[in-house]
Amino acid sequence: METMLRTMKPRMTEQKVEVGLNCLTDQPITRAALLARTELMKLFFLVISCLVSFAAAASSGTKPFVPVYTYEKYHITYQVRANGGYESTTEVQLKINTPQGIRSGGSQSVDYIASQDEVLSLEAWTIQPDGTKVPVPESSIQTQDEQSDESAAKFSDTKVKVIIFPNVEAGSSVYYKARVNHHSPTYVGHFHDTTVFSNSTIWADVRLDYVFPSSMRIFEDKKGVLGGYQRGDGNFNYYSYRYSTDAAEPSQRGRVNLSDYSDRVFISTFPDMVAIGQAYQDTAKPKARVTEDIKRLAIKLTDGVKDERTKVKKLYEWVASNIRYVSVSLGDGRLIPHYAQDVLKNQYGDCKDHVVLLEALLDAVGIPSSPALINLGAAYKLASVGVIQPINHVITYIPSLDLYLDSTGQFTPFGLLIFEDMDKPTVLTALGKIGHTPRMNSNENVGTVQSKLKIDPDGVIHGTSTVNYQGVPEIDSRRNRFYEKSRSEQQVVKELLQRFNETGDGSMDFPEPERIDQPYWIRAKFYLNPVTNILGRGGMMVPVGMGPGGIAWAGADQPLVKDFAHTCRSQTHLESYSIEFPKSVKIDGVPQAVRFKNEVVSYSSSYTVKDRVVEVKRALQIQHKRSVCGLEENKLWRSFHKVLQKDLRSQIFYK
Repeated sequence: METMLRTMKPRMTEQKVEVGLNCLTDQPITRAALLARTELMKLFFLVISCLVSFAAAASSGTKPFVPVYTYEKYHITYQVRANGGYESTTEVQLKINTPQGIRSGGSQSVDYIASQDEVLSLEAWTIQPDGTKVPVPESSIQTQDEQSDESAAKFSDTKVKVIIFPNVEAGSSVYYKARVNHHSPTYVGHFHDTTVFSNSTIWADVRLDYVFPSSMRIFEDKKGVLGGYQRGDGNFNYYSYRYSTDAAEPSQRGRVNLSDYSDRVFISTFPDMVAIGQAYQDTAKPKARVTEDIKRLAIKLTDGVKDERTKVKKLYEWVASNIRYVSVSLGDGRLIPHYAQDVLKNQYGDCKDHVVLLEALLDAVGIPSSPALINLGAAYKLASVGVIQPINHVITYIPSLDLYLDSTGQFTPFGLLIFEDMDKPTVLTALGKIGHTPRMNSNENVGTVQSKLKIDPDGVIHGTSTVNYQGVPEIDSRRNRFYEKSRSEQQVVKELLQRFNETGDGSMDFPEPERIDQPYWIRAKFYLNPVTNILGRGGMMVPVGMGPGGIAWAGADQPLVKDFAHTCRSQTHLESYSIEFPKSVKIDGVPQAVRFKNEVVSYSSSYTVKDRVVEVKRALQIQHKRSVCGLEENKLWRSFHKVLQKDLRSQIFYK
């Protein structure tokens, strides 16, 4: 399921940005300054703002952040018709702030759907620092098919107007104006639109205007913007929103989706998410009709099975294993699935098609299910009004089992969900209510590693490891091993060892990763080149070898201060190492055991020696209250990280 902006909006995404100086530029100033009565007052506020920026930067010891470009103008007007169609006029002007901005802002992409939209006009030009306008020739506005960076196949009638601006340099502005007629709405009689403002850029002048027929009742969900309903004239109702910012901040790794925290305007004729779920259900349910072919297959797959959960398992595994994921986004296909019979016949489809076929198969054996609209990503909140954003995916919910299933997960065993599906609100379209997927539990997401290492007299280490997984770690490992199968095993092993500055060679054995109906494990056999000089007195840290190294990874990843909402996983790492030293070596000392526990982390390690064999056991359990963490959880993790690094640095001494 794809979230589509049904207007000629620019793509507003988080930018990769560079640190720089953002002060005393030609950018527009704050909204308060715009309301000032004189140009002198505007200048006064601008100078004060810049002095404050310099002072804050000096006191913090960091350079002020400057985004690669600034939205000098972002104006969109919608003239909405009673059937939900509309005509939109979009004006965008971006100021290029840095040399890096030339690459990201020097060309602009706007999308439209060929079967639903008609582009009425598009004009563009570059504005040089001296004010000179350089028009964009028609030959520099190219129409392209939508590009996909996904590994799965994709068919779409989305087109992209790529505008390549001439003579762009730092200090230039790029401008375009587009008019489009959206003539074929998916949900007739309804309109919904979302605008979310990234805080990684500056929005100097935003204006969103909507003109609705007076017969349409409008609902809004807004944050940080001014405006709303303005007036009515008997035939039309007028809504208008204003927004501006004068500062920006860098994007942050791991941060939740923009829609969870950023300023926004959500506007819709649907009063809430349940209502838009009902619209989806009205169009999707007829597609789940049980045909003779579907009934025959369902009975065959569940023949002799009495238990309902086992029946669901059989049907889920068949769909997940046999229906290839292919996105077919043609016309209404973005929001409406294809017929289950066609999906069965073609044996491919996107998430909606997976759900509709599984629903039909379940119906055929008398098990009700519901589509569950969800965000597949880092959005953990739904809008209070009925809009598609941040919904971009649909999975299956079995009410009788209180069970969620995502049959697009080729590597997801029955009963599990990938991390991006977990701890999320859902719209249960057949039930007319909001649901919630399970949170991540550390006891159900476990990686267990047992490694045996034998050190030769010359220091070469011969080892074996056995790895077993539960939950999300199993899904991740199955996926990794599946895609690594097409590569040289020697190269894969080399990269595994390089993670912790080890060298050597080895091999791995594991079941077919895509056989989600079978148990999964990894067994490895390897050798490591010497990690210490074994002759004479010395010390060595515990080698990782070809194990997953979950605890070592946790120690190597220096945690940043995260005073923002970010995603976090709950899981358990259990690792044991048996290290046999050569007969010529005497163990002179082993590290002390470690115990640590706070509200998030529980960690223990032990080191014992018998004759020439050192037994190492480490256990790391991380349990968050949910999949979104804040500053307090970050502080708890950082306090533990120092303890973990110290333990990982500890050495086994020998002579």
